[in-house]
Amino acid sequence: MKRESMGTVLRIFKILWASFWAGLATMLVFTPIVVTSSLSSTGNLAVTISKAWAWVMLKVTGVRPEIRGRGKILPSQSYVIISNHQSHFDLLALVIRLGVQFRWIIKKELRSVDTQGYTHDTIGELIAVTRNTIIANFNPNYPEGRTP
Repeated sequence: MKRESMGTVLRIFKILWASFWAGLATMLVFTPIVVTSSLSSTGNLAVTISKAWAWVMLKVTGVRPEIRGRGKILPSQSYVIISNHQSHFDLLALVIRLGVQFRWIIKKELRSVDTQGYTHDTIGELIAVTRNTIIANFNPNYPEGRTP
């Protein structure tokens, strides 16, 4: 019984630790991302800043992502990137390890979340109009049909 309670305490500590860093990292990058997305016609700087947030989240959780076959990606080509999306860490792994600029396809409903919709629009992310209609040229999409 004592071992189980220690495991529970450790799990709670890990959740609090990750939550603290997620909150802090989000607060630190939120304003720069909103401002740079407004000032840039491409949105690339805002996407680059978001890598700092993803990096912090991977570091504080101890996740070390690995992407195989990255050398096959040609910078001059356009791609539709599909991930098996086993966890939320897949998103962070793509941002940090893929090595190319890309945009997400997001649900239409996310446009109405605070400033998220505005920021997504200004950095050039595409909106899934309905659950079954997706507009895409070069964006990751998940095989199970969901968008981040």
